[in-house]
Amino acid sequence: MSNVVKKNVLLIGGGSVGTIAALNLEAGGLANVTLVLRSNYNVVNDKGFDIESCDHGAIKGWKPSIVRNTIPDILKENIEPYDYIVLSTKNTPDIPPTIVDLVQPALPSTNAHTTLVLIQNGLNIEKPFLQSHPKTVVLSGVSLIGSAEPSPGKIVQGGRDRLLIGAFANPNLDSTSPADDAAREFVEIYAKAGKTDYGAVANLVRPAMREIVEAAKKSAGVNLGDDVMDFLIGADVLQPCLSPSMLADVQKGNFIEFENLLGEPLREEGKTVGVAMPTLEVLYQIAKAVQWRTKEQRHLI
Repeated sequence: MSNVVKKNVLLIGGGSVGTIAALNLEAGGLANVTLVLRSNYNVVNDKGFDIESCDHGAIKGWKPSIVRNTIPDILKENIEPYDYIVLSTKNTPDIPPTIVDLVQPALPSTNAHTTLVLIQNGLNIEKPFLQSHPKTVVLSGVSLIGSAEPSPGKIVQGGRDRLLIGAFANPNLDSTSPADDAAREFVEIYAKAGKTDYGAVANLVRPAMREIVEAAKKSAGVNLGDDVMDFLIGADVLQPCLSPSMLADVQKGNFIEFENLLGEPLREEGKTVGVAMPTLEVLYQIAKAVQWRTKEQRHLI
């Protein structure tokens, strides 16, 4: 392993999901990870992470190669472009800064080297990057994991880590080969220590799934099998000890990811092609009210 040239990976977002992703990348021996933290930076920088993992066991004081609390400015800091930038932050486009603005110092608009991996929820999350970074390969990473951070720097992973990777179509690139190659390489790096598949996945609750299935059929001619909903729901069984991601955010008083998850399917598919989406509309309005309440509590409105 000493002769292996490791990939340099910048991972932005060291919460319960991002930390396990960083651990997997480092444990596989094929990557050096720079992890950007926010609220838990002081604790982790001082003492490291304490991790209880069903995949990796009990680890005390773990740190990746580099820990920092700012996004690297590769031009000002004279840093070589990263091979991969992994975004595992919450994606809340209605709350500034946007993820494009967030990552900009580490990913210049002219980038053609770094591959961007979005371990985030929602529809059309790649579009802002395809517009601002037209030559950048963007990958989708869907995380099916049971993990929580009950206190800063304390990670409890009770459900096996499954990260599914696929390449977003980029009309600005001459072919799909670079994206497919990057996806396979990232899978190889990540899977060296873990559990990763190359493919695509959707993960929406059953009442709204039927509306999404109908919209996909009408807007894109995609016919999904009748068993797709059961398969996807069964792929990530809820555990009593772990709150779903959005519920955990509400419990902590954090902003929730609802625009890309609920708003974009409504705007892009439902209203554009004329598919009725009453379930999704109700869920969207409820989530919007919850977000409004959080904004009010933080004196943003």
